[in-house]
Amino acid sequence: MNETRNCQNCKKDFVIEPEDFGFYERIKVPPPTWCPECRLQRRMLVRNDHFLYKSVSSKSGEPIFSSFPPESGLRVFSHKEWLGDDWDQNESGKEYEPQKPFLAQFWDLLKTAPLPAKSVTQAINSEYSNNSSYIKNCYLSFGLMHSEGMLYCENASKCKDCLDCSLSLGCEFSSGTFLNQRCSVAHYSSHCEDCHNIYLCRDCIGVSNCIGCVGLKNKSYQIFNEQYSKEEYLLKLKEFNLGSRQSFKNILGKARDYWLKYPVKYARNYKNEDCSGEYISNSKNVKSSYYIDGGENLKFCHSVYVASGRDSYDQYRFGSNSELVYESCSCGDHVSNVKFCYGCFNNSHEMEYSFLCSSSSHLFGCVGLHGKKYCILNKQYTEEEYEVLVPKIIKQMSDIPYVDRAGRTYRYGEFFPPEIGPLAYNESIAQEYFPKSKEGAEEYGSFWRDPGDKNYVPTVRPENLPDRIEDVQDSILDEILECSHLAKCSHQCTRVFKIIPDELEFYRKFQLSLPDSCPNCRYFERISQRAPIKMWQRKCQCGGGKSSNEIYQNMSPHQHGAEPCANEFETSYALDRPEIVYCEQCYNAEVA
Repeated sequence: MNETRNCQNCKKDFVIEPEDFGFYERIKVPPPTWCPECRLQRRMLVRNDHFLYKSVSSKSGEPIFSSFPPESGLRVFSHKEWLGDDWDQNESGKEYEPQKPFLAQFWDLLKTAPLPAKSVTQAINSEYSNNSSYIKNCYLSFGLMHSEGMLYCENASKCKDCLDCSLSLGCEFSSGTFLNQRCSVAHYSSHCEDCHNIYLCRDCIGVSNCIGCVGLKNKSYQIFNEQYSKEEYLLKLKEFNLGSRQSFKNILGKARDYWLKYPVKYARNYKNEDCSGEYISNSKNVKSSYYIDGGENLKFCHSVYVASGRDSYDQYRFGSNSELVYESCSCGDHVSNVKFCYGCFNNSHEMEYSFLCSSSSHLFGCVGLHGKKYCILNKQYTEEEYEVLVPKIIKQMSDIPYVDRAGRTYRYGEFFPPEIGPLAYNESIAQEYFPKSKEGAEEYGSFWRDPGDKNYVPTVRPENLPDRIEDVQDSILDEILECSHLAKCSHQCTRVFKIIPDELEFYRKFQLSLPDSCPNCRYFERISQRAPIKMWQRKCQCGGGKSSNEIYQNMSPHQHGAEPCANEFETSYALDRPEIVYCEQCYNAEVA
């Protein structure tokens, strides 16, 4: 039967169901003491999604780019140096101390063991990328897999030659998009699939040569859902003059207003069996999860995609053929039986409380190891010694738990405390999903790092930037552009930015205007479309012949006839959102 417990962090009640207890027993861990939302926030604290810092290799003294700020004081090697065999990985190993909380011993190790500057696998000519695998010619792009030629992109897989795109799968020659799949030449469009040559479209499937459309399927040459001939369409496209920044902004505002006149489906889930959550596709038995593709038997998971994972709980990021992962972040690529870990990947298994280890097995409390097995706190043991000592440590973690500054207790079965880790709260991905002030972060138990002033002087103000792409000269590549947000926003604005050659070539090829805001501000603009990690109980807003707010007129008869739809559901659209939210049956009746 269900059991209600009180979260050690937020003090709210949460429910543990019989199937949850079954999973915990299977992987031999105690039930959690934090609620699912607080557990996710805690895992996010160790992941840096967007920042790269100029640093120096602790091994060679050469300048490198690192995901860890120099102020963290960590020992950081370049990725190539870290993979080399000319240094002793066990040199940093520490003797286990039975009378000292184990997580305190781990924290001491984390501050001294060499770490890879970035988390990458087979990244070719992609020095300014991180958290990525099998990429080529990518620039300031993060969270990529099997992608090439990506500029300022995040969380993309099997994509090519895109700019300013987020959450993309199998896309190419696209810009400014959010959560598109298998789209080509799609610009500033979102939640579209199998589309070609579209601008400012939303929730479209199989459409081509469309502008400002919403909820269309297998249509061509439409503008704001109105049919045109090919000749008329091309003439209107020319009139829109999307190569002008001002013209583009005007039509973008019009498109966003127009989208709100059409219904959205209560959840953006596709081709699933017995799933609940948001952004779930091609999955089976995935519950209370977010952005999952190809998952099976998952719960409380987030951003596990591309041949993703199975039989796992509380997994944040990566996946890629992973199984039996619990309370871990950024673990994947054929990993199994991984618990309370960060950044463990590439055929790793039987890992607990380890940080940035790869191609390894049977590690407990290790940091920065690769190709190793039977290590505890980076010290080498025999298999027999390891199997005897680990159960003793697990018992000791419960007998002598770690207690953080806020008085929260961490026995075996808890992820790392907020105060253990190299990142400030505002440097981690937690700040995006669970934003806090400096005071709030410190009260939570983390810390805050104020960004330093880089003292870059802009040479081109936003108002002086050429409006039309055809008026942009090559000399723009030598300029320092000022962001139109002037660092007055909450978007981690860099205040200034530059245009690189490949970027300029992209704008010219597709006749798109230059941006007047920095990549960070453009990123936050895109993810403003992202659903929150929270669900609300709502009723379908189909009122019979039209939506209940009388804005949208139904185009097709629905199964409930002229009466209001009685369907209820859980949705990420809060009650005060402006969108018209339909159940799956009513939505499909309109877009089929």
